[in-house]
Amino acid sequence: MCITASIQVSSSGTQTQQVLKACASSSLCPTTGSQTYSTSLGSLSAVASVQCCNTDNCNSETLPFPNDMANNSLQCFSCDPITGQCNSQLQCRGEEDRCFQASLTSGNSTFSAFGCASTNMCVAAASLGNLPFLQSAVVDCPSALVHVWKIRMCLF
Repeated sequence: MCITASIQVSSSGTQTQQVLKACASSSLCPTTGSQTYSTSLGSLSAVASVQCCNTDNCNSETLPFPNDMANNSLQCFSCDPITGQCNSQLQCRGEEDRCFQASLTSGNSTFSAFGCASTNMCVAAASLGNLPFLQSAVVDCPSALVHVWKIRMCLF
C-alpha cells in the first residue's frame, strides 16, 4: 500500500508542516481512500490528511494540509509537562473521539501522557507500538521533551 500524508504538528503554539510519501503498513492504510488522523496531548498535537492507494506511483499527489478543527463534545485528561500531574482537562477536537494513555521515554526517564486521539490513530498506534505522525515531530525538540512514544491503551 502507498501513502501520502500532509501532517500539521503544533508544539507549544509553534506549527510545523511536513509531507510524507512512502509505502505504508496495513496499520496506517487498512484500505484505500482518504482519512484524517488526529491526536492531542495539550501542548503537542498532530493532525494528518492521509490518502492510501495500491497502484504504482499513486501517491504522487500532495494533499492540502488539514484545516483547524472545531471542538467536539469529548474531554480527556492531559498531563502538565512541568509538574507531571495528569489531572488537567483537555478539550478534544474534530475527529478525536477517544482518550488515551501513553508512556513517553526520554533517555532513561519514562513519563505518562494522556490526551485525545481519533479511533484510527488508536488502531494504528496499538499495532505499530507508537503514535504515528508524532515520531519525527519530537526528534528536534529540546532534550526535556520525549523522543519515544509507546501507546498503552485507547479508551472510549
